[in-house]
Amino acid sequence: MQDLSNKSVSLKTLQRLPVSLTCLDLSRCGLESARPLRALVSLELLNMSYNRLKTVLDLQPLSGLTVLYLRSNRLTSITPLSGLARLRSLDLECNCIGSLDALAPLWNLVQLRELRLRGNLLPERSYRAECRER
Repeated sequence: MQDLSNKSVSLKTLQRLPVSLTCLDLSRCGLESARPLRALVSLELLNMSYNRLKTVLDLQPLSGLTVLYLRSNRLTSITPLSGLARLRSLDLECNCIGSLDALAPLWNLVQLRELRLRGNLLPERSYRAECRER
């Protein structure tokens, strides 16, 4: 586990991370982009909670991810996560996801067992009904 949480992390620091890295904690680093992580294709666990991410597009190449923490960012869309077929646990609490339609990219992630959504703009009543139907 490479723990860089609560540190001011530069682009150069992220580019120097070993490609073979499997676990990485970048929580509370003030990051606005995950672009430098695209080369870390061996990652299985990634924590990018409490940053300033507005998009997850740069996480698409990380197809080996099984655990992903994206709590307390600025995400409104999670469409790029639809390609993370091995994902088992996803924390999206306290973002800006505002509709059930925004969650549609997750419906085909058959290995997803844990999904955290508290603190988003989702209507609670319809979200719970939708989950029961699936």
